[in-house]
Amino acid sequence: MRKRILIGLIGIVVIGIIIAIWQTKFVQRSPNPQDSDQSISGMSHEEQERRRELAEIEESLYPSEPTAKDWKEVRVSSGPGLAKGDYYPCSVLENFKPLLQMRQGVGVLGLQFSIRRGESGGLTTQIWSANAKKAISVDWNAQQVVPSKTSRNALGASVVPQYVPAGLGAFGMESGYFAIAVDKVSKRLPWKEGHAAYPLVLDRESMIGFCEVSKKEVNSTPTLDSVVYLSLRPPQLLGEIKMPASKTGLWCLYDKEVKALLVVEHEWHWIVAIDISKPMVNSQP
Repeated sequence: MRKRILIGLIGIVVIGIIIAIWQTKFVQRSPNPQDSDQSISGMSHEEQERRRELAEIEESLYPSEPTAKDWKEVRVSSGPGLAKGDYYPCSVLENFKPLLQMRQGVGVLGLQFSIRRGESGGLTTQIWSANAKKAISVDWNAQQVVPSKTSRNALGASVVPQYVPAGLGAFGMESGYFAIAVDKVSKRLPWKEGHAAYPLVLDRESMIGFCEVSKKEVNSTPTLDSVVYLSLRPPQLLGEIKMPASKTGLWCLYDKEVKALLVVEHEWHWIVAIDISKPMVNSQP
């Protein structure tokens, strides 16, 4: 009799253990209000606060909205060599950075561009960035800058140090000669002493090129002087386009379809648009 009672008690205990395990694994406990909040937000209160802090830090990296003063100070003007025999017409954009509300620490390499030629034949450029809250549109002929609705996520064209296909070369030496090379065939041309030239664009299809020209300074960094326009075949220096002064590096964007060349100064001081569709005069450098 005692043995049967003992076996029964053991059976009850075993059944209780099985029920407890089943409830733990398969029966969902009643949610409390805190659990409900977490399921709705998908993250804990601490995680939400961390996300909020990161968003505030990110926001602090952007300058304030462009002011009326910023819009008044932006300027588009004719290039410095307009009345001095520039081969192609060019325009200069200055004081444009505040209008973009660009994230701190992002250089001109972060900019995106789109160049179009309007019905009147003039150039228009959209400028934006994934790291900027605003975008602008530059009408170079009308010398006007207005806000643009271009999305910051849109894909545009970026600037590069140079477009130089394999087999092409062009260099101006301070000693007084200019070398143009096409597929290992080179020719030396007379050149102005004290000026160095390095290629920005060498176009194999149209056999033309553009080189930045810097003037040697005594005990100082060379100063940008101009962009020289040349023919690769036959090798010939055709003319120059005067540039605003600069002692920093240059970046460029060449659009052979639109027939335009953008030259972007590294420190945000200016952007030059050269319209290579219509020569002005043929002045030898």
